[in-house]
Amino acid sequence: MKTERERCRLLGFLICLLLLKLIFAAPVLAQDESVKIKLPDLQLLKLQPDLTVSIAGPAKAVAGKSVSVKVTVKNNGLAAAPGTVDAGSSSAYMVDLVLSSDYDVPVKWAVQPVYAGKTKDDFVEDMLILGGRISNTKSISAGGQVSYTLSAYIPLKTSPGVYCLGAVVDSGLV
Repeated sequence: MKTERERCRLLGFLICLLLLKLIFAAPVLAQDESVKIKLPDLQLLKLQPDLTVSIAGPAKAVAGKSVSVKVTVKNNGLAAAPGTVDAGSSSAYMVDLVLSSDYDVPVKWAVQPVYAGKTKDDFVEDMLILGGRISNTKSISAGGQVSYTLSAYIPLKTSPGVYCLGAVVDSGLV
């Protein structure tokens, strides 16, 4: 009776023999015959920016007051990201600061409460913070980053609780 080790060695030997048989059984081309190999289609990548955003600010805020927020936009892409200062608003990135009662911040342009029939002191879910749109942006080279500091107003009628202050960059433009 063969041991497990001997069976594995025998199986490995048989696989090697089978591979050698396949290799040597392949037809041999004469030197004047050509071999045509179909290569996969070449996919060209468009060089474009890839922006990420991070924010830093206080852990607590008071309703009806403003907080100072530092926003950093980093370009991880292979091309420069045009800012509105250089390219105008139709082909450049902008940043929105959004206040939400959960961690699900939509990736789209946010709206201030006054555009929803409310006042600046009303809290609206996933709202654009007053003073929270960075529309005067600087261009960012590939691999570069830029920081902005702004004052963001927390609506007076925001109930006590835990909220998420999120940032959305280039939502639909770049």
